[in-house]
Amino acid sequence: MGADRLKSCKTGCYQKDDQKTPDVVLSDNETPDKPVVKAQEPMYFLTHAAIPTWDYHLTNYDEEGNARVTPKKTTFDLKETAKEDVKYYAPDAELSKNEDADNLYGVSGNVEILFSYTTQEEKDWFDTIADEGALALLSNDESLSTLNDQLAYTKDTTEHGGNVVGRITIPLGQSNFYSNGRYKVRIRSNGNRTLIASIHVVNAQTPSMKISETGAIKSGQNVHFR
Repeated sequence: MGADRLKSCKTGCYQKDDQKTPDVVLSDNETPDKPVVKAQEPMYFLTHAAIPTWDYHLTNYDEEGNARVTPKKTTFDLKETAKEDVKYYAPDAELSKNEDADNLYGVSGNVEILFSYTTQEEKDWFDTIADEGALALLSNDESLSTLNDQLAYTKDTTEHGGNVVGRITIPLGQSNFYSNGRYKVRIRSNGNRTLIASIHVVNAQTPSMKISETGAIKSGQNVHFR
């Protein structure tokens, strides 16, 4: 701060042995200028959080599938009301081995994603999803890497719990989509917000292992499974 903006003031220190109190004059300005605070955006915004290791090695993508280079939003408002998310429900999808399946991986099964279809806004969002090319399979992590941007799917409405809901059905056995695990699906609705839906694919047959050894197993004994 310049001396012209520092109000007249002085300070001192007390010396015990000789009772002297020397003064140090900081400013003798009796009419300082009032500081002017300029309204401008901050140059930096600092925060603290854990950073995934892939932030250093892999490219991250936003909801639209574009590489994240700069923050999507640099300002926030504590009074702003968050927009209501698209309501959906995706039950666990069962994956079965099927050598007669019409795909290269010998598996069958379907993923179903159900959407609330009550308000006009919900209907408009679901109805404007294109019949093809609107879905992409993503990795289930913060990088949202695209695994398959040409997912085949069908779209219709059905009864569920006494209500009409929108439904998207995605066959298993597509490229990069033939094993159990957790995935995300990007769903684009023309002229509306994009949804990232979480799905879970499980094996229809519960895995099991049998111990080869017979008789009682003793502590420290090696065992084998089949």
